Amino acid sequence: MQKAIDAALGDVNQTLRREDTPLTADPALVLVGDGGRLDSLGLVNFIVALERRLAEVSGRPVSVIDLLMSGDGVPFDTLGSLRDLLVKKMES
Repeated sequence: MQKAIDAALGDVNQTLRREDTPLTADPALVLVGDGGRLDSLGLVNFIVALERRLAEVSGRPVSVIDLLMSGDGVPFDTLGSLRDLLVKKMES
């Protein structure tokens, strides 16, 4: 799971402007909302990259939105909360 997240972050970092600070794999990284690092387009890019990377790791198609919407809300506030829910949903 973490390998796919790290790869997706790398994919998104390649789309950032030079003056933007790269995204890190810090679980406390705020993705959206107050202090969030991603705007709406950045979030979509991250989700698409994450779906592709998760499919590579798991060997099957993965819909991040479907996984997240089927449970306890949409935890895009931090990278750690997103990872925790993805782990929970993909293991069940």
